[in-house]
Amino acid sequence: MSEEAVTGSDAALAPIQHVRAAERQWEARLTQFSAQAKAELDRLGAEADAAIASARVEAERARTELLERTRADTEALTQRLLAEGKATADAIHGKTAAELAALRAKLISAVVGPFGPSSS
Repeated sequence: MSEEAVTGSDAALAPIQHVRAAERQWEARLTQFSAQAKAELDRLGAEADAAIASARVEAERARTELLERTRADTEALTQRLLAEGKATADAIHGKTAAELAALRAKLISAVVGPFGPSSS
């Protein structure tokens, strides 16, 4: 009778052992999927970090290029304005008071245009 009791209890434990085996399989699968998901997230994070670093490098290059171009344009404008000022100063140098007054009137007329006192 003891042999039948052992066999009977083994038969009663079989479904529980089957459930436990299924639980172990699912735990193993979950562990595997969790590891895969973590690896994928790590890979995507590294890609994002690389893309951000690349964008920063490109933005810095573009900023430097724009700054250099702006400096060159500003230098060219400065030189042109200095040349115009020197030419104007040379043209004015040695003029009489009457000639300077006539130049002043032409300058004011050119700047003020239709808003000048004679437009009323």
